[in-house]
Amino acid sequence: MRKILPTPPSIMNDELEKIIESKGGLFVLDSEHTINTIQIFETINSIFDRLILEAEQELYKDKPRKISYGIIANTNFNAFAYASSQEEEKPFDFVGINIGTIFTLLDIFGRILSHPDNLTNVGNSSLEKAERTYISYLSTDVMKTQSMSCIPNCHIRNSYSTNLMITALKFLFYHEITHLRNGHLEFIKEELNYSYYQEAMDTGRKRLDPVIHQALEMDADSGAILKVLNESFKLMNLSPRDGVDLNILAVFNYSYLDIRISTKTVVFSTYILFRLFDFIEWNYFNQDKETHPQPPIRMFWLSCTIYEIFRIRPEYNYNADTFISDATKIMLEAEITLGKIKNEEPDTRGIQSVVSTNLHLEYLNEVKKAWKDIRPQLENYKRGGNLAD
Repeated sequence: MRKILPTPPSIMNDELEKIIESKGGLFVLDSEHTINTIQIFETINSIFDRLILEAEQELYKDKPRKISYGIIANTNFNAFAYASSQEEEKPFDFVGINIGTIFTLLDIFGRILSHPDNLTNVGNSSLEKAERTYISYLSTDVMKTQSMSCIPNCHIRNSYSTNLMITALKFLFYHEITHLRNGHLEFIKEELNYSYYQEAMDTGRKRLDPVIHQALEMDADSGAILKVLNESFKLMNLSPRDGVDLNILAVFNYSYLDIRISTKTVVFSTYILFRLFDFIEWNYFNQDKETHPQPPIRMFWLSCTIYEIFRIRPEYNYNADTFISDATKIMLEAEITLGKIKNEEPDTRGIQSVVSTNLHLEYLNEVKKAWKDIRPQLENYKRGGNLAD
């Protein structure tokens, strides 16, 4: 059997090798996978290679380090960041993303676009069949549940679903990079003596105070959304070449035609990512019990960050208040699409609670207070840039 390895880590040490082995080792893409899957991995590898190069050159200016990454042969939906000791001969940072994350995102976005009533403005939704999309619950381990490989019948919708998956992966990748860049790893080591930062924490492991953990997550989210939006806006300004395939042109237009469409691509894919990572029953009064803010609050806090971008950058020609209204609609649409593939009414309680009350802003003050307390420690460890006030 011919085996095709996704790009292996360019830098490794004994400690990281043991961590990777404990999680299942590196993923091997073999010849049993379809040509389409192989092409997707080639695309992901090329994107990650480019993002790493840009991060090293643009984000790590105060304390330069090499960055490495690997795809982990673990079917669960997770990712982690690792930072080698500064005493190492060549200190480096590492991002590990589970194969389960990639396949789960591929499956969920594929199912969303395979339902004829979802995102009907994209491609030819009449080619889709609703019964192909149904799942009893949102799985974060599609390989164990054998629910994967739902590919839209419309070629345009299929390509668009892949683009949403890649956008979500970019956000996750930059989220881990921000954990590293802003010194979160060293803070975690100092507080808990852990050698890596994992998104979904193992049960039974010692944890930070959840509000402090959420402050770190909010910081990582903010860094990620700024980078992914910037990427999206750059793509918006790239006109496809003459003679380009009409399907590619159509997907480009559905994703990046103008500022509102480009922003929607990022907000929609990021919200779906949050829903998979933090798939818990909505309960506002349990906010301070989790390591991550619940998805509606998490996305609305990010929307406030995006709001500020449009408020102070009139050249984008996107009214900030209009964006907040649009963001609410995008979150609701995302919940509706998830309800369709589960064949049940969407659960919009969290979104309605967030947009109709000020409770999320009151809780944000608690998280900001935690951030203010830990910020001085992070200043000592950051790789570059300015930490949020």
